[in-house]
Amino acid sequence: MSLTMGKTLRAVSALGAAAAIAGTMGVSQPANAGWCNTNGCTLTLTGHITVRNNWWGVASTGASGWQDVWTNGSANWGSDFSWNAGNNQYGVKTFADTHDGWAWGGFNGSPFPQQINWGGSSWIKSTANNYWCNGTQDTIWDCFYSYSSNPGSSNPNTELEVWLTASINPSGWIYNTTVDGVFYNVYYQHGNWDILAYVPSYASSRTVNIYDISKDACNHGRMSTNEYLLNIDFGPEIYQGSGSMNCGQFYAP
Repeated sequence: MSLTMGKTLRAVSALGAAAAIAGTMGVSQPANAGWCNTNGCTLTLTGHITVRNNWWGVASTGASGWQDVWTNGSANWGSDFSWNAGNNQYGVKTFADTHDGWAWGGFNGSPFPQQINWGGSSWIKSTANNYWCNGTQDTIWDCFYSYSSNPGSSNPNTELEVWLTASINPSGWIYNTTVDGVFYNVYYQHGNWDILAYVPSYASSRTVNIYDISKDACNHGRMSTNEYLLNIDFGPEIYQGSGSMNCGQFYAP
């Protein structure tokens, strides 16, 4: 099961029915770069962090198109894509992402799980710089939490999204908050598990301390300090359109 299969925090597109935006399609690939263009293919970014080409929503929305992912060294990765809307212009087609941690069945040798009440550390910080993307999309850090330190193939208790940039708006606003000097609107929905989205003013670069945001959610009664952080994923969810994304500097635990 895809990490994003249960995602229900979706909203009305700010761009409307004509949302497909033409973008720069090509990214020059150095000879030593990793590259793949099939659903489910993976590349190693560094150590236990992988880049996944995940087309989880294509079949269910009847969409057609293509997408690749590539790596260039230990911090630079990206994706080129072109997808039509299929039968659902607001349905996510793909989530090409960096993955570190749990994935419905086990861990990949990462430093996870970590309990929220453990106290936090710099290893929970994640940085994404020099990001750009065209098309209808949201770009997020996507994290799952469970009361179990190893939920195996069971569903998580909570999903926490921290948005970097988007061409859509979420729904289900519940409160405003400030974490590490950044102002967030926070949104909530419940599907197979609780889903929280922390949405700041959009930017092309940000360092996010997942521990601090997790504690903020606990302070607002939306999470428990007894929950374990299971993973940190980062990437663009593509709804429709053509374009490219180049994450110039990505760092995670």
